[in-house]
Amino acid sequence: MFHPCFTPLMSKWGMNIKQWSKGLLEHPLFKILVVGFLLWVVYKTRFVLVTLFISYILAVSLLPIKNFLIKRKFPEILSSIIPYILLLSILVLVISFVVPTIVSQFTLLVQNFPNYLNDAVKFVGSDFVNEYIQNYASPILNNLGANVIPLTREIVKITTYIAVGFALSFYILFSHDKLKNWIAKNLHDSDKTLVVIDQIEEGLGSWVRGQLGVAFIVGLMTWIALLIVGIDFALTLAIITGIFEFIPYLGPLIAVVPAVAVGFSYSSSVALTILLVYGLIQLMENNLIVPGVMKYSVKLSPILVILLILVGGEIFGVIGAILAVPVGAIVKIISSNFKSSPT
Repeated sequence: MFHPCFTPLMSKWGMNIKQWSKGLLEHPLFKILVVGFLLWVVYKTRFVLVTLFISYILAVSLLPIKNFLIKRKFPEILSSIIPYILLLSILVLVISFVVPTIVSQFTLLVQNFPNYLNDAVKFVGSDFVNEYIQNYASPILNNLGANVIPLTREIVKITTYIAVGFALSFYILFSHDKLKNWIAKNLHDSDKTLVVIDQIEEGLGSWVRGQLGVAFIVGLMTWIALLIVGIDFALTLAIITGIFEFIPYLGPLIAVVPAVAVGFSYSSSVALTILLVYGLIQLMENNLIVPGVMKYSVKLSPILVILLILVGGEIFGVIGAILAVPVGAIVKIISSNFKSSPT
């Protein structure tokens, strides 16, 4: 115990410490340091965060099936297992019948792609393009086989995310209500938190199911169209097109390049026909498919979407570019509810 004569002094020191702490917390430089530290933590733990996010998205996507089974008096554990049995059955069928063809076609496509691109360049016949190819693109084309290795590593990394996320998502799905209530209970406004979580889950679930529907329809249309045109690698090019549908704005532009390049190996008219086909499919997608399939969407600025894709791709790779839009949508949902909450 301190002597009574020190009590006023200690009280004054305590007040000074409180004022100093409050000033430090409100100082802009301290806030910048905190934000920087949080960004550093996010970057260092990005693989863990991506895995957790994938598992959460998968669980939310399967949640309607679980709720459907629970309403029909299925036990909760069985209602959580059946969606994964259905999903695994679909994956096994795809892997058994589709993947071998895709792998063989993709290997040939990668091996011959430099020749296809050279044919396209010869057709263009521009001095500027030829100079660009010689100075910049030729080294990339000559090392295209070596570039397959980083791509393979990226695919393996994504597969690992999915495998670990698959296991985590089962726990999230099985304990969904308990986890949601626990999060809401430990935050300030539990009722508001529950509303925000419901909005996020509705948005994520609709985004996944909608994107899968759009990717499947666009991929199927592309496959049929390329079969009619009569070029090689129709299935692989269609699957590439479907996958890149998950990347808004930039994805379709990237997907058309290998298809048109393959078309130039036949003739310029075939290449232009493929370009026209892709344009028509995009027109149908924007005006018919997306409005019909994407029932729910969080409106984001196109410029913001592109920036999110670029930043996500730079930090997290391909999977970051794909997940950038749902992350941006979640942030918008949270911020809009925060702004609308009473002060």
